[in-house]
Amino acid sequence: MNKKDIKKYLSRYNDRLQSFGYDPKSLGWGGGKERQNLRFETTLNFKNFTSSSINTILDVGCGFGDLGYWLSTHFPDIHYTGIDINSNLIEIGKRRFGLNLYQKNNISDFKENSFDFVISNGIFNAQLHHENQLDYFENYLFSFHKICRVGFSCDFMSKYVDFKHPGSYHTKEQDVIDIIKKFTKRYIIRNDYLDYEFMVYMFK
Repeated sequence: MNKKDIKKYLSRYNDRLQSFGYDPKSLGWGGGKERQNLRFETTLNFKNFTSSSINTILDVGCGFGDLGYWLSTHFPDIHYTGIDINSNLIEIGKRRFGLNLYQKNNISDFKENSFDFVISNGIFNAQLHHENQLDYFENYLFSFHKICRVGFSCDFMSKYVDFKHPGSYHTKEQDVIDIIKKFTKRYIIRNDYLDYEFMVYMFK
C-alpha cells in the first residue's frame, strides 16, 4: 500500500482505538466477538478442503492478534504469526496474549513457502484514494500465493448489499476471480456465513 493511504489507515484505526480500546470496534468489525469468531471459524474451514497439514499460519492485518488467541483454544498445535501496519494494535496484542506479533508494512521480504497457510481478514475493505484498488488486491494476493505452502484465505465486502459505509470498498466477485486465475485455478468462494461479505480460499 502507498504511504498516503497507509497514513489514512493508521489515523482511522488509532482514532477508533482511542474511542473503544481493546474491542472489535477498534478494528472496524461490527457484531462484537460473536461475528469475529464466526469469521475465524469460517477462515479455518479451509482445512476441510485439503489433505495437506497446516502447522504454521501467517495472519496479515492481525490487529490485536485475536485470531492467534482463538487458534490457541481451538487448534493449539498450529504455530501463529501475526503482522499489522499499526504498532499500537500490535503492542496491545502482545501484552494481552503474548503472541508472535510484528509491525510490518509489507510482506514482500518473506521467502517462498514461508508458511503453510496465509490468512487476511479485513485489509481489502477500505477505499483507497492514491492507488488502484484492483492492483492493490493483485499485488497482495500474488504475494500470499508466493509465501504460502498450502494455500490462503481472505475476505471481501460484497458489492451486492443495500448499504455501504462511507469510505468502504465493496468488491465484485468476478474481479477477484479474474485476479486469482492469473496464478491458480484452484479456489472456492463462500457467501454463506455473513450477508455482506464473501471469503475466498485459494490452493496451491
